[in-house]
Amino acid sequence: MNKNKTLKSILFIEGAGLHSGNMCQLTIEPMHIQGIFFKNELGVEKVANETLDGSVLGTNFIFKNNGERVLTVEHLLSTLYLKGITSAVISVYGGEVPILDGSGQCFSSEIDKVGITELHGFCDKKLVRCGLDLEVDDKFIKMQPRNDGLVKISLSIDFDNACVSGMPQSINFEFKKDEVKQLITARTFGFKSDIDALLSKGLCLGGSMSNAILFDENRILNPSGLRFENEIVSHKLLDLIGDLSPMFYEYTGFNISCFKPGHKLNNAFLRSFSKTQEAV
Repeated sequence: MNKNKTLKSILFIEGAGLHSGNMCQLTIEPMHIQGIFFKNELGVEKVANETLDGSVLGTNFIFKNNGERVLTVEHLLSTLYLKGITSAVISVYGGEVPILDGSGQCFSSEIDKVGITELHGFCDKKLVRCGLDLEVDDKFIKMQPRNDGLVKISLSIDFDNACVSGMPQSINFEFKKDEVKQLITARTFGFKSDIDALLSKGLCLGGSMSNAILFDENRILNPSGLRFENEIVSHKLLDLIGDLSPMFYEYTGFNISCFKPGHKLNNAFLRSFSKTQEAV
């Protein structure tokens, strides 16, 4: 059983928001009770199944106290989980978590600078009691319990793009130290035709090749290319862990198999999972 962990001191990060393009600020404060919380002027609220909302463009935290939204929280939540941080309070100014380099790498580096400390209590997790399959069109997420308390994920993608289809399409993940370190650095990505459409609607104004991998039909447009061979499928896994982070923090002992996951499907699975476990 692992101990709860938090930051040694307050962390501050500033950067452009992916959608607005405006500068956004983020602070993460140490917390001495188990849970990842967001704070606004009315109080603090825990990251939970009912406070996360998935859309095509990302995953958002919604305050129940006033309906305020914090956009694009998935990379931050994923990084906190992968770094073993179980207790923290997050404040965001500007409405979005900064996109930074499009991965969790900058969050991870700043966390390393301030340091991580163990708390007295242990991270209390429950075993998954029953499986769950969620299918939407040709996409799915399937979960099965396992009796050894471990968590393993297999994830596959299938994009209608000649360049991406020539890259690794699947990843298996067991939360080993070297796997975690590389996964955190996997950047978000997009397709030029989609980005042009979003820009015409006033969206993705903060997106650039400094914070995303950009594809046309046949090639990567970023001069530096990929950081590693399976960066694309790895980023989908980074997203999945952030989107499902309340489940990962609360439960253990399961296998997950995913095909073409995305923020909306991930969020639907999270909400269905909560109802399924409560009903057992």
